[in-house]
Amino acid sequence: MEWTAFDDPVGLVLNDEGKLIGLDLNRSLWDEHGEIYDIVAGTFLVVGLGEESFTSLPPELAQKYMEHFKQPEQFINLNGQIVALPVEPENPLRTAEMTLEDDYGMIDGIINNGRRGEELEKAQDEARRTTPEKKPSIRERLEDAKRECGERKPPDKAHQKKPPEHDL
Repeated sequence: MEWTAFDDPVGLVLNDEGKLIGLDLNRSLWDEHGEIYDIVAGTFLVVGLGEESFTSLPPELAQKYMEHFKQPEQFINLNGQIVALPVEPENPLRTAEMTLEDDYGMIDGIINNGRRGEELEKAQDEARRTTPEKKPSIRERLEDAKRECGERKPPDKAHQKKPPEHDL
């Protein structure tokens, strides 16, 4: 574990071998000139620093550093310099809407808003008019067939044809 001090009595607890073992790059650390001096790989924890150990963060520092590290970042190497780009958080509703919406022109925060007013009423009337009657289920048809077979009388044996008799 490693800790890094800031101007405030806070530090970061992180895996100091995170980059070596291939953990995902997480957040950049900036110096007073606005230059990236390090990148945290993997998860980390912001802690208060006491005289001899870590302490709880006071609420105002917790809020300050929560805002400081709130925005996820993506890192690229641009002309030999590492640049941190903010990553916009995904909007799960937009993702679901893009997947489910019938018309991409309707990406508006409401999933499948579809038809409205008179157009909807006409479509519902058309659906009622053209929907076929309910078909009997396979089970119902099977039960009816069994019932019919049970009601039939077996044929008389007297009327059955006898096989022709041949002399051999």
